[in-house]
Amino acid sequence: MAGTNELEFVLVTGATGFIGAHVVDTLLGQGLRVRGTTRTLAKGDEMIKARPQYAGKLDFVQIDDFENPGGLVEAVEGVDGIIHTASPFTYDTTNNEKELIIPAINGVRAILEAASASPSVKRVVITSSFASVLDANRKAPPYFTYTGADWNPLSYEEAADPATSAVIAYRGSKKFAELEAWNFVEKKKPAFSLVTLCPPMTFGPVVHPVPSVDKLNESNAMLWKVAKGVNPLPVARVPFWIDVRDLAVAHVESLLKAEVGGKRYTPASPERFSYAMAAEIISEGFPELKDGTRLENQTIDVSHGLDGETAAKELGYEYHSFKDTVRDLIKTFEGFAISSADQWQSPKRFEFKPKPFGDYDIDVKIIACGVCGSDVHTATGGWGNKIWPVVPGHEIIGHAVKVGPKVTTVKVGDRVGVGAQIFACLECDACKEDNETYCKKLLDTYASIYPDGTVAHGGYSSHIRAHEHFTFAIPDGLQTELAAPMLCAGLTAYSPLVRNGVGPGKKVGIVGIGGIGHYGILFAKALGATTYAISRSRAKEADARKMGADGFLATKEENWSSEHEMTFDFILCTASSDDGFDLAPYLSLLKTHGRFIAVGLPEGAGWKVRPQSLIANGCLIGSSHLGSRKETLEMLKIAAEQNIKSWVETIPVGEEGCGTALKRVHNGDVKYRFTLVDYEKQFQ
Repeated sequence: MAGTNELEFVLVTGATGFIGAHVVDTLLGQGLRVRGTTRTLAKGDEMIKARPQYAGKLDFVQIDDFENPGGLVEAVEGVDGIIHTASPFTYDTTNNEKELIIPAINGVRAILEAASASPSVKRVVITSSFASVLDANRKAPPYFTYTGADWNPLSYEEAADPATSAVIAYRGSKKFAELEAWNFVEKKKPAFSLVTLCPPMTFGPVVHPVPSVDKLNESNAMLWKVAKGVNPLPVARVPFWIDVRDLAVAHVESLLKAEVGGKRYTPASPERFSYAMAAEIISEGFPELKDGTRLENQTIDVSHGLDGETAAKELGYEYHSFKDTVRDLIKTFEGFAISSADQWQSPKRFEFKPKPFGDYDIDVKIIACGVCGSDVHTATGGWGNKIWPVVPGHEIIGHAVKVGPKVTTVKVGDRVGVGAQIFACLECDACKEDNETYCKKLLDTYASIYPDGTVAHGGYSSHIRAHEHFTFAIPDGLQTELAAPMLCAGLTAYSPLVRNGVGPGKKVGIVGIGGIGHYGILFAKALGATTYAISRSRAKEADARKMGADGFLATKEENWSSEHEMTFDFILCTASSDDGFDLAPYLSLLKTHGRFIAVGLPEGAGWKVRPQSLIANGCLIGSSHLGSRKETLEMLKIAAEQNIKSWVETIPVGEEGCGTALKRVHNGDVKYRFTLVDYEKQFQ
């Protein structure tokens, strides 16, 4: 009779591994609390930080060695179920028995003994392998199908023999570890029931901490080799496979479905695979990889089968296609991430999964990204960021390499940009009135969470996936490295200028001659206004006048404002420091009902306003956030037509380059923007 194990708290061993991390995500997605084991708590912390939506639902304990499982009994305490994915795996052995077989057996025994000591545990699910099923000497014809009733015929002595290859010894280790589990249950009759899963090659997207593609699990690493143009293509030992997401569901359903206790499954896709198929999928789906991918003809073995249907039917799931699996792995993005606020100066290479691809989405292969002060405020934790690790960057330019079926404004190959906003509902009144930057559902390009739970990462990375509305064609007349910073800093200055009527006959002040401020001068002049630069000292006066400033005010000078009181129509304040900032003399510059718009965002309390400072001229204070799509396209058009040149220094992207750029922006050592370049040298 069908039923459900009423579980609330699950232990997952090997939770920071390829399969384990997907199991963790599937459990969390079903509302369960999860405890994971890991060899290093740093990896556990990475997983927790990457899943802020599950704060309080995920924790980790460190188990260095399942053969000496100190703390394992405590880890099991209080959990209702256990999914054991941790297992030794290496083909680089000198002693098959000591390095493969005994560790696998002892690991299973240790987890089962700990489970039997905890009366709350109702079900244990163990990840075995098709290796424990496969009989390499069994040949067709006639056609046959492997099922959960089959076992590989290796004896212990054969597997342990020093002359036996590590590949064969691994098959033995999986068989004898799984047999240990079934023998344990038969002999000791524990309160929990057991289910084992014997999957074949497992492919799919990566959601666990991986420092680089060089550290992928063996199966995914083979697909990456195909994508990198390995010659000749590898040959699959068997044609059977499963998507890691399907395998994760199989684990969780094996845990939750009461009626499947005591069963052994061989979950596997009904679709067979070869690496030649993978090469063809990569070549067709990723134009940027097409020229380097080797295409070959390979024969797929159809002489026998593997029963994945029973698992799918009894556990209630469907299989991904091989095409979707390959594409979802290859489209995993890479970037340079900040792991925590105290490591803000040391970005590290990091892999991440983009949000699911939508009809209006565009995948952009990045070629340049500006470095914004916002990146520093986020990386240092100054703005209270709680999402770690995070890949900064929201002044992005690249080429569209994939477009959704409903995209009309961009085609593959176009040079496009993505700014500091990545999402809005596009349905509310604000969005319909070209005020999408004020949408209540707004998401920043990085350090935010999509509705499906995916963490958004920015432009210090190989690619970005963005909605068409927030992806902008870059005019041919704009140089990439000069245009990139316009997508945040430039727009942040341009939008309040045009929204407040800046143009011919207007006198405008730009406070703060930094990254945004220099764009304030450039665009105010382009719009035809009389433009004054306002800074503490005259150190930047020469630069400001080269940018086009008609006048310059140094606020450290005595009576600096008196000659210009009530003569300015508009002041744009881009200053991001509130140290010694007295607002009153700035406001005194404004004409009656003139406007002071602040776009700089100081950390901490910010500057203070006294009503008495407003009454003399009835001036108005406000702010502005980025700008609309309409304004972005206008700004880029004006920049191209009037040949506006950003003041930019380029830095090669990379761990060192990103760290250098962040440190120099933090120290104010930049005139006046940085753009990260040379992406092709880091991301292939």
